[in-house]
Amino acid sequence: MSDYDCTGHADGNYVHPDDCTKFISCVAEKYAYEMDCPAGLHYHHPTDRCEWPEIAGCVTGQPAG
Repeated sequence: MSDYDCTGHADGNYVHPDDCTKFISCVAEKYAYEMDCPAGLHYHHPTDRCEWPEIAGCVTGQPAG
């Protein structure tokens, strides 16, 4: 589980607030699950999948060290 609050969010995947290599999956507009992209990839919300960092263009989070 994640500290992310899915209340009021439609089911689906959302950008992780702190880490480009992760994303949040909301289920039943209530439950949040922190998901990891495969090594070296960043979550790209427009395509709803993990992409190479050059494609994802994540600027809001920080990649895992």
